[in-house]
Amino acid sequence: MKILAVILAFIFMALAIGYWVLSGAPSIGVAPRKTPPPDGFDATQFPTISELTSNGSIHVVDLSQFGTYFEHYYIPDVKVTYFILFAGDDLKSTVFVNDKGAVIGTITQKPSSFPMGRYFIDYDGYHEVTASGVSTLIPHQLIKEPLSADALKRMIEESTHYRKYSWSDSDRNSPDYAAKLDTHLMRHQGVWKKVVMTVEEYHDWKGTNFTDLDVQYRADRTVSDEDKARFYNGKYTLQLTHFDQQDYVRGRGAPMGSPTGQGTPEQWRGTGYYTLSAGDESLNFSIPNDSLILSGGGRVSLMLGGGADLDFVVLRHEGRGQQRDVFVVSSP
Repeated sequence: MKILAVILAFIFMALAIGYWVLSGAPSIGVAPRKTPPPDGFDATQFPTISELTSNGSIHVVDLSQFGTYFEHYYIPDVKVTYFILFAGDDLKSTVFVNDKGAVIGTITQKPSSFPMGRYFIDYDGYHEVTASGVSTLIPHQLIKEPLSADALKRMIEESTHYRKYSWSDSDRNSPDYAAKLDTHLMRHQGVWKKVVMTVEEYHDWKGTNFTDLDVQYRADRTVSDEDKARFYNGKYTLQLTHFDQQDYVRGRGAPMGSPTGQGTPEQWRGTGYYTLSAGDESLNFSIPNDSLILSGGGRVSLMLGGGADLDFVVLRHEGRGQQRDVFVVSSP
């Protein structure tokens, strides 16, 4: 009987270890001690991030008023940041913000619209972005005379910007689709030109650089020296004021057979309370159902973007099962 009991105990232990490994080998031990709130902390002074609005001299632009946020990029030569948002019916709304965080223009784009530096092109024309605004749609100069493949190649080589639209992407009711004619758009000798023809040789696109803002991915209780100087000589900083630790989640690797191959970092889940400083003033906000990562690569749901010569920051939140909150925050 003793031998049988030992065998059964060994089998049970092996099964337990196997289950532990298959489930990602979660960490073992007691939960870390909770951190008390700082002296004078008042949770009522921290509205949820979705309710963030201008306060005092701090100006807040809630980009959700223009659509559902998709992505944003920076145009260095004019110091303009543009935000692409879905506006329904296959349309995209693009919002342009200058180096002071002010909205200087918006355009509505079709699915075929494409950004090329400070030019936003489409089959019919382009919008030009300057430091102070965005133009209305300017028609391309249509090259009507027939061109040889070599002549087209020379024009492309002499151009600063170039993109081809395949005939298969055009309107199925258009003559170009029926004739299988590609559309070549290029900025040649300072003029946007349009050539409709099909050639066998492939030409690389030109002038399609996408520049990102500098991004801070963490918000800690103490702002690091690097983050203090990151945005406009330290004018804008983001820090964690308090985290209401409600549920402890043990860290674990990826379970056997996981389709993503990703595990779960050790973390607390609860409500995070944050302070965004802008000059001499600040904004408080909270994030329910937030995560405080204790191990792994750090948090990625709350980000602050900007630049050394940009007098504004982009506050972006993409939490678990929550809507995207994106704001442009500036202060004179």
